[in-house]
Amino acid sequence: MTTTQTDPCLRVLIVDDEPDTTLSFSILLGEWGHDVRTASDGRSALSAIAQECPDVILLDLGLPGMSGWEVVRHLRGIQFEKRPFIVAVTGFADEDARDISQSVGVDLHMIKPVETDAIRNLLERFRSVFA
Repeated sequence: MTTTQTDPCLRVLIVDDEPDTTLSFSILLGEWGHDVRTASDGRSALSAIAQECPDVILLDLGLPGMSGWEVVRHLRGIQFEKRPFIVAVTGFADEDARDISQSVGVDLHMIKPVETDAIRNLLERFRSVFA
């Protein structure tokens, strides 16, 4: 499925401390028609979410200062009109990491490197169901 001008765009927040990852995903998601914001650490992610709540958060878990899991724990205490869909995009592949993700409220745990088609399909499915 391809994005057209009549498709509603998603507000996506990309949270990753690797600038190349953030830039490449920003460009790609922007080309797919989404409204993209970025953050490089947990505190700036929380600030970005407070300014404009995204539909989807692509969240690295190994962030400096505040882990992605801590970001999700902070989000639990916030009342949202529509809670963002949180996708961990991480190198943490072990079962313990998946269990922690599930326990804190991550909706989907994806292991890096993630195929761009997987991200595109995920966003298209999300858009068709929730947007």
